[in-house]
Amino acid sequence: MRWLGFAFCALLVLIARSALAPRLELFGTRPDWVFVFVIFLGLYTRRSDAVIGAWILGACADLMTLERLGFLALSYGFAAYLVVTVREYLFRYHWQTQFLITLIVGLLTRLVWGIYRLAMYPDAVWTVWTMAAEVIVGAVYTAAFAPPIHKLFLAMPRLLGLSKPRYSFSGPRTVEGSRV
Repeated sequence: MRWLGFAFCALLVLIARSALAPRLELFGTRPDWVFVFVIFLGLYTRRSDAVIGAWILGACADLMTLERLGFLALSYGFAAYLVVTVREYLFRYHWQTQFLITLIVGLLTRLVWGIYRLAMYPDAVWTVWTMAAEVIVGAVYTAAFAPPIHKLFLAMPRLLGLSKPRYSFSGPRTVEGSRV
């Protein structure tokens, strides 16, 4: 991965998170575009680059919030590691895969965040239903942004130093005038 291109994309995503995401709040949750970029790194970059890049993104996101330092870095790094371990079994370039992997890992990550919040702030009024709604709505809302963001970053593979896929659609095609 090209780290200068990563720094540019990370800066773009972090600025969008702080400037644009609050304007798109839905039912009290915001889209987490940093998380979508973490999933992108997990799907398309080398294992070590994905985990290190996700940890760096999490550390930067930690510095932008009031949470405990390192919490987002740890959770984003773990999310990238989860994606890296299963990516060989997925069709990474399909929008359905991008949506579903973001949704599933997002649900797990947001559930851990909710449990953390319940443990750290016991005086706050949290019900199971409000926490479940926040986890589910937040994960679905974030996953809805995954296919267009992945398409945007995949359109510029040289920026991040990504290799192009070695396979194409395996449907019927014409080879020397005959249909195969």
